Amino acid sequence: MLMDSDRSFTNKSTFNFETDDLRGADLRGVNLRGANLQGVDLRAAILSNADLREADLRGAQLGGAILIRADLRRANLEGACLQGAKLGFADLIEVKLIKADLREADLNSTKLSQADLSEADLSRTNLNRANFRGAILKKAKLCQAACVGAIFNKADLSEAELHDVNLSKAALKEAVFSQTALDSSNMHSSLPHDIDREASALYESDSPSISIPHST
Repeated sequence: MLMDSDRSFTNKSTFNFETDDLRGADLRGVNLRGANLQGVDLRAAILSNADLREADLRGAQLGGAILIRADLRRANLEGACLQGAKLGFADLIEVKLIKADLREADLNSTKLSQADLSEADLSRTNLNRANFRGAILKKAKLCQAACVGAIFNKADLSEAELHDVNLSKAALKEAVFSQTALDSSNMHSSLPHDIDREASALYESDSPSISIPHST
């Protein structure tokens, strides 16, 4: 279904998000700023360059959707499904992704500073060069995620799961690792020196996972 990219859908009287089938819809560049899209099915929809600032996307179905370079600043995607979605170079600053499903999604070079990803599932996700500065990732799952060159400065990774994560060349200055589960991974070149030393000692003792306290 092809949509008019010049049309604004912030006024629900012009479009019914509850009844119209938006799966696979072409919504490139549309203005959905502040729109109520709670629970809407947008699977495989094309939303590249769309304006979704402050939109309510709680529980929305966005599996396989294309949101490349979309603007989602301060949007609420709590509990949303973005499995396999493509969000490369998107702006997700201050977005809420609490308990969101981002498994196998592509977030290459995505801006996620100050975002809340508490309990989000980012397993097998491409996070290369993504910016998580000051983000909250408490209890998030990043198992087998690719985080090459990602920025986690001042991010809170308390109780997060980082099994088999590639953190090579990642920035982790002042990041919080309280009770974070780490194993394997290309991480030692990125971790702060005091954390790296403890990680090496535990890892070399054949520990299946390690819990790293926040460096003071």
